[in-house]
Amino acid sequence: MRAGWFYLALTVAMGFAAENTGNNLVYLTCGLMLGVIVASGLLSERTLRGLAVERQLPSRAVAGRPTLVGLAVRNDKRAASFGVLVEDEATAGRCQLPLVGACEREARSYSFVPAKRGRLRLSTVRVATRFPFGLFEKSLELERPAEIVVRPEPLAAELPLPGDLAALGESPANAAGDGQDPWQLRLHREGEDARAIAWTASARAGMLISLDREQAERRRFGLTLPAGVPRAAFELAVRQAAYVAEVLSSRGIGLSLSLGERELVPPGDGPAHLERLLDALAECEP
Repeated sequence: MRAGWFYLALTVAMGFAAENTGNNLVYLTCGLMLGVIVASGLLSERTLRGLAVERQLPSRAVAGRPTLVGLAVRNDKRAASFGVLVEDEATAGRCQLPLVGACEREARSYSFVPAKRGRLRLSTVRVATRFPFGLFEKSLELERPAEIVVRPEPLAAELPLPGDLAALGESPANAAGDGQDPWQLRLHREGEDARAIAWTASARAGMLISLDREQAERRRFGLTLPAGVPRAAFELAVRQAAYVAEVLSSRGIGLSLSLGERELVPPGDGPAHLERLLDALAECEP
């Protein structure tokens, strides 16, 4: 710190002045200033002793969007720690804790914006303090390895689909199944689920009539990333694929993902499948 260097230079100057003049008052002043430096080092060391740091990471992050990371400091000693600064060196995120009580735990969070997709590897956490006088900073480094999967930021793209997108998804299969649309009426068979009975038709016919539903076939859409293209073009395709995947998945359309002719994610649908597909987009390489 600039103030600390200035204070140290002033202390040395007072030492030279005391040596040259032999003035007891100057000697006393120099001794007091040296005592402040020693006390600062001892109190800073006591503040940092017994501190442990834990990260609280999000399960996923998106490149170009703010992400919150939590830092929790636990004080295992019987004395409080003052003015604790915790810094995540990989992201340059920092949290200030004015007081961490004895045998207590304090949590803070910081926001950072991932620059690119992929796996962001975190390693060292730096814990520092300027207590008590704010002149010098004492720190220690703790190894806390962790990873965050950073997904690509979706980029709006023209969907290469013919016709109305809303018409895609489930389509009639012309067969009985577990769909929603009515298919045919038939006599109710003993032992069948009573929920299949069409009560209005049964009342008119004077016998139990069941209603079959039409089987719905799910349409699937294949996303293919180009292989062997420049990095900039590939990153653009990845962002567009993330956008298309989110739009189609929200409409119940099944998706698969390929890189050239190599399949990365087999066909599937649903929120869990979308999560797997976005994770694959986060780590794929041309």
